[in-house]
Amino acid sequence: MTREQYIRSNKVAYPLIMLTCGIVILTLLGAITQGAGSGNIIKQIVGIVIAMIIATVSFIIRKDKKIGMIGVAFGGALMYFVVCFLNNSAYVFMYGFIVLFICITYLNMRLIIWGNSFIVIGFIIHTLRMFKSGTFITMSLH
Repeated sequence: MTREQYIRSNKVAYPLIMLTCGIVILTLLGAITQGAGSGNIIKQIVGIVIAMIIATVSFIIRKDKKIGMIGVAFGGALMYFVVCFLNNSAYVFMYGFIVLFICITYLNMRLIIWGNSFIVIGFIIHTLRMFKSGTFITMSLH
């Protein structure tokens, strides 16, 4: 990709990551106000803030280079991993679509493969956690 292409792609990917991270943090803060246990929630918020910092630094300093692309995409993947490892909601897989979309905007096959790998690994770990804790729900087609 050229310098201009990296800049354009980062201008699409970065705000999407920040918006998603912000929505997840607001949801987690809402869970705290509803009386949910705050230990895992605080860990998730800290992890997501770290992901936001990584993406922001990559965007500001290297938005016109390949390393900036990797940093921005890694910020999104880190947010997804944090939520997969610590959240008990059955719907965390939806954040994987953000990682997939971000990777596709860069038109880089290696990044798409790595992004999909993060999604699959995170989904497997989350599913195993849910199954182990007894909160894994299967849908029946009666």
